[in-house]
Amino acid sequence: MHKIYVRPIGISYGSNAIKLIKSKKALPICGNKNISFSQIEVIVRDSKNQYTILDVGKVNTIPKSLASTVKKKIKNISSKRKNILKLDLLKFHIFGVLNVTPDSFSDGGKFNSLNKAIKHSNQMIVDGASVIDIGGESTRPGAKLIPIKVEINRVGKIISKLKKYN
Repeated sequence: MHKIYVRPIGISYGSNAIKLIKSKKALPICGNKNISFSQIEVIVRDSKNQYTILDVGKVNTIPKSLASTVKKKIKNISSKRKNILKLDLLKFHIFGVLNVTPDSFSDGGKFNSLNKAIKHSNQMIVDGASVIDIGGESTRPGAKLIPIKVEINRVGKIISKLKKYN
């Protein structure tokens, strides 16, 4: 079993982004031509955990078994978004990240109990977060894949509790 992640990199803003998109050297992020990406990082999580960085126009150089999935993910990244949670996506937002994994590489599992997660989430909201990304599976290099039921169990309780508070 493997998972494929695509991360936009080579980010440009403003007039530089507009020029790069016009010259087809970059793609817009979420359809916003004021912010673009010219490269992607493709991460394949399996027994080898492979990483590749490509220019956006070079997707056809990767194995065909990955290319169609990567192209779909690039389309998702670059396509204009409909309103999500009534957020104006042409403005910048602060995204809080709450890792509820016992083996998180960024916080060492500091917030993987329900009470600590809720307290930290509320603090992120006070600090200006518009959105909180709750992660239930570690993506650190070498982390083992977990069953979806375990991930849902980790994040589900927290999401339910947060919905009641906010």
